[in-house]
Amino acid sequence: MNKAKILCIIMGTAVLSASAAFAGTYGDISGHWAESAITKWSNQDILSGYNGMFRPDDTVTRGEMAVILDRVMKYTETSENIFTDLDQAFYTEPILKAVKAGTMIGSDNAVRPKELMTRQEAVVVLAKALGFDGLPTETSLPFTDTDEISDWAKGYVSQMYSRGYISGSDSGAFNPSAPISRAEVVSMLSNSIETIVTENGAVSSNNGKDVVINTPDVALNNSVVDGDLILSEGVGEGDVTLNNVTVKGRLVVRGGGVNTVRLENCIVGSISAEKKSSPVRILEEGSVVGNVDVKSSAVLEGSFDAVNIYNPSDLTVRGDIGTIEVYAKADIEAEGNIEAVNINEGAAETSVKGDGKVETVNIGAENVSVETDDTNVVVEKNISQAVVKGEAVKGGESKLSKAEKSEPEKAEDDKKTETESSDNDDGNSDSESSSSRLKIKNVESVSNSYVRVTLSKPTKETLTIDDFSIICTGGGSDMTILSVYTDDNKIYHLTTAYYKDNTYNLQVNVDGKYLYRDFVVKYDCAEIKSEKVDRISETAAIFTYVSDTPGTMYYAIKEHGAARMLFGGDNEPSAEELIKTGAKVDMALELNAIEIGGLKAETPYTLYYVAVDVKNRVTPVKQIEITPDVKPPVEEGAYQILEVVPNYNEKGDFFDENYWYTVTFDKPVAEELTLDNFVLTCPAQDDLTLGRVEKVNDTTYNVYMKVGSIPKDGNTFTMVVTFADGKTASKDFYFNTQAPEITLLNIERNSETSINVEFESSKGGYLYYKVYNESDYGFDSTEPKNPDDIFATGNKIELKYGLNNPLKDIEATAGQRFCFATENVSGNRSNTFDYSKPIEDYSMVSPEPEPDPEKLKITDVTVEADGDGRQTVLITFSKKIDILFDISSNDITFVGMGKQAYERQAIDEDEYGLSDKMSLKFLDPSVSLPSGENTVMIMVDGTALTFNFTV
Repeated sequence: MNKAKILCIIMGTAVLSASAAFAGTYGDISGHWAESAITKWSNQDILSGYNGMFRPDDTVTRGEMAVILDRVMKYTETSENIFTDLDQAFYTEPILKAVKAGTMIGSDNAVRPKELMTRQEAVVVLAKALGFDGLPTETSLPFTDTDEISDWAKGYVSQMYSRGYISGSDSGAFNPSAPISRAEVVSMLSNSIETIVTENGAVSSNNGKDVVINTPDVALNNSVVDGDLILSEGVGEGDVTLNNVTVKGRLVVRGGGVNTVRLENCIVGSISAEKKSSPVRILEEGSVVGNVDVKSSAVLEGSFDAVNIYNPSDLTVRGDIGTIEVYAKADIEAEGNIEAVNINEGAAETSVKGDGKVETVNIGAENVSVETDDTNVVVEKNISQAVVKGEAVKGGESKLSKAEKSEPEKAEDDKKTETESSDNDDGNSDSESSSSRLKIKNVESVSNSYVRVTLSKPTKETLTIDDFSIICTGGGSDMTILSVYTDDNKIYHLTTAYYKDNTYNLQVNVDGKYLYRDFVVKYDCAEIKSEKVDRISETAAIFTYVSDTPGTMYYAIKEHGAARMLFGGDNEPSAEELIKTGAKVDMALELNAIEIGGLKAETPYTLYYVAVDVKNRVTPVKQIEITPDVKPPVEEGAYQILEVVPNYNEKGDFFDENYWYTVTFDKPVAEELTLDNFVLTCPAQDDLTLGRVEKVNDTTYNVYMKVGSIPKDGNTFTMVVTFADGKTASKDFYFNTQAPEITLLNIERNSETSINVEFESSKGGYLYYKVYNESDYGFDSTEPKNPDDIFATGNKIELKYGLNNPLKDIEATAGQRFCFATENVSGNRSNTFDYSKPIEDYSMVSPEPEPDPEKLKITDVTVEADGDGRQTVLITFSKKIDILFDISSNDITFVGMGKQAYERQAIDEDEYGLSDKMSLKFLDPSVSLPSGENTVMIMVDGTALTFNFTV
């Protein structure tokens, strides 16, 4: 059979298999009653054997049971260690996670990790992990020793038995206090859980078994779950999409963030929202859902008939809800439509507020407040009072809440005119049109400690720091706002304390009314800054920005007032929508410029953009306005700035003029320019102060920063010169004085006299390195080390962003250190050098064995291009393998290019499907290998195969 198989692998998408991993064959399970369960859960890496044996009849300790549960659910949070018998061991963190999740408890400050787990204890902890509440059932237990089951365990045992998850022994006994064996644990898992889902695909469970998703960003399609579908804590803040899925039991939501648990064309018996750390958003699209039980803060978007709030929670409604039954204190934010809210005894201090429509609120608890407009509020007789729109309503009374009137009642003719006017404004029939209502248009975390807030229109009075607050809705600390300033009462700049990646909610108090908007802070991705848009003509604009990493920029524009965008969907696009349908351009390290064409004259736009770096990390969606005002052309006869060259004295101290700019004009300037003629600006910095001006000649001036005024590195600046006749000249330039930063330094000794060095670089430039004796410098002190000798006499190599080709066979012996300094492409150098540990502290690489003719290696790489310039990479191996099984896209890396997706083909397969040749094509046709030296690294069965080749 000579066939060619082509497999297109897109990152994160594969066919789901319930037993994708192969655990091997244990020597002690053949014929064992639990053989199939042992094989299943070993293949899912939940339990494993040792030295080829599984030991099925060995017992399990409480610590080992915690490890098993953690592998199933992938718990993310740990409790404080208050246990006197819990020291540091392999089970410590899993036990603290189980305690935090509520599945395992201790007593008298002891958790007994080394004690054997009894059968009833094992049933209880698994039942809690699966979401059982332990309440009594009508099912009578048939065991001969039912009376010996502890009271605290009996409800859980009854529930697990009624679902068919557990059974007794052959003698009819349950043996509640007997230690549970490894075989019994895997049998209980097999009886209760059909599979654990970790990647996209489809599943089918029967006999009432549950399915667990414990991995973020998974899509489950065309599936039937006969029991419960549990989105475990391992989902974290990631997404889960269910498409055409039927869940006959409960959808238990313990993971998922504000973006999103999505139900597309699903049938779900009920939903239990119980994510503890932060709110989860549940989006219903064309699905049928039974009751929704809210046990933690959540956002419901879509259509739901019945919602029950059982624990103190914040609930935001962005869809259509039939009835909400409230049994615990809740803060309900109505952004959609709710037919009825019934506040029951035990739900004291509940609040109902928001801009949405709530038809009726029935109050049966004390200290309830209702702030929604046009809501019929009924207070039960036994309640002392409630507060409706700031007014007290006594028990036994009802009140229709009314919207506040901002101006006196108008005459009938005026009302008619106003209604006709608002009806013509995008279908908005409110007394105040949507276009004139003050809203938060955008919140952007520009950098860590700087948040920019854009309103839909200027506020009448300037807002102060007291009018802003930023709450963390993702389970972290709130932001501390240090200062607020604005130039136009529309865009407010907030300086904050440093904060972590998370989801936050901005609240703005304007004349006693609060505006809200969520936003995401994310810095584990490309940093985009110094964004600027210039309208260069009626139909085109230039978007410039600075990135700290290469990658890809995706963008789309929306005409103000238009219903749809030029690229993609309606309203504000998501990152996924921009990546899928937006315009795409390569993103270079540092300064970038994109010309955007096809604009309409005198028309404003909003530009939405998202960046993906070479490690496939995605930024939040950002936006910037494209104004209709065209940048005026340069007047004939006026001076122009040809270039601005930034300069930096890396050896200067605080009291020196360390920063200056050489400004060159296109022709001699007739007048003598002074400091008053020059202005320097930067979008990321407003405290720039120039100190003096030095004339070099009639076309060139040096402009110095004031001593102590330090420009922020890595940004775009604008130098503006105003002449005596009032005309101006300006020039944008990129300011970057930082030398490349070397990270992930890894040194191996390949002999007593030489080393190999691997590292990554933050940018392109040059590396200077040299080996010094321990006695050459005071390496044990923290004093900065002067790099002059390294720059003068050291070895020099070119750097590129990310992983660089390793340095090999550098002469170095015990008593020496590897030392290095860097230089950027502009010639700015680091003012100190870095150094390694003493050479003898690094491990010795095992001597290379004699070449193994059977060992797999890469023997050749060639690159060809078709007529469109798209490359095909042909890789030859030393022997035949199952290429499409043994190698995935994730296993292939071209050094310096980050992760890519490929079309892979096995060439000239034999009858067994084996081949020694593989061809690759980048799925993204715009990606290609650069000319010159390249290195490919391929992981096969845990071994890295590398090969250097030339394009």
